Amino acid sequence: MKVNRSYVSSNNTYSVNIPQYIVIHNTDNFRAGADALTHAKAQFNGNLSTSVHYYTDDNDTVYQAAAHDHGCWHVGVNYGGRLFGTVSNKNSIGVEMCVQAGYDFNKAFANTVAFVRLLMEETGILADQVLQHYDVCAKNCPSQIRAKGMWEEFKRQIQRGGSGDNEGDSFNEKEYVQFIGSLPSDSYRVKVSIPDLHIRKGPGTNYGKQPGFTGIGIFTIVEESVGQGAVKWGLLKSYQKNRDGWISLDYATRI
Repeated sequence: MKVNRSYVSSNNTYSVNIPQYIVIHNTDNFRAGADALTHAKAQFNGNLSTSVHYYTDDNDTVYQAAAHDHGCWHVGVNYGGRLFGTVSNKNSIGVEMCVQAGYDFNKAFANTVAFVRLLMEETGILADQVLQHYDVCAKNCPSQIRAKGMWEEFKRQIQRGGSGDNEGDSFNEKEYVQFIGSLPSDSYRVKVSIPDLHIRKGPGTNYGKQPGFTGIGIFTIVEESVGQGAVKWGLLKSYQKNRDGWISLDYATRI
């Protein structure tokens, strides 16, 4: 499996996202050629009215379209969903499984399972926090997974290791992933594994705190500095404009 980051942009995104959930969608775009690459390019070029972080399909490449620390426009309006308000565009990662004309459902399903397992490992998000779009806002989505009665199977596979001979194995899928494209040379990603890491308005404990915490997840660091209370501090990308969102890198692991 490859993850192509060449089409990451901030189009149709919020400047803040603290991922606590993964929300699964189907594109419901049944036109020929409407695969993951086509959708990633459309989002990159500003041709979509919505956005997600990743597109999967029945090929071996997943396309990332937004950074984790940017919220995407994927939760939508509420039709009576039980988790609307709890899950939002600013605390979730959106994954669209593409369903273009002639696609192989079983292959797309398996690819999406495998990628979501990788994403869970990378972000620390648990299987209970992997949701179908329907759970959030009661929209019939992911429509094709739901139509085949496969959502519970999806949840079973992300917990047990996928289908086939490897079911239940603890192999590390990250070993099989090739990343294409990269972040700018002056930035990098870190994993925060504690839920209550403070965000400071400057690089040190002598600066005030931003409301809330980072939560567990993956974040982009754009600048480093020394300061009181930690060996090193990192500026979060989502606070880059005003330079007022710093975390202690003592509690973060570079990935």
